[in-house]
Amino acid sequence: MGKTVINEYAFVEGSIIGWKSKIGRWTRIDGLSILGEDVQIADEVHLSSQSIILPNVTVKNSTKSGSTILF
Repeated sequence: MGKTVINEYAFVEGSIIGWKSKIGRWTRIDGLSILGEDVQIADEVHLSSQSIILPNVTVKNSTKSGSTILF
């Protein structure tokens, strides 16, 4: 989506990344994960399959499969 930044060495597969989001270096997002608008993912984080991240959230830790992050 527009104004999204995916930093070097990040891996995104089969997922939806919202507007104005920033994906950190060496981050892995896969397995039908969905990120809302203005989501910030720190460096070296792994979002496991089917993670849902609501808008305006900063994620600093990796998630387990099927996680939903609200704030």
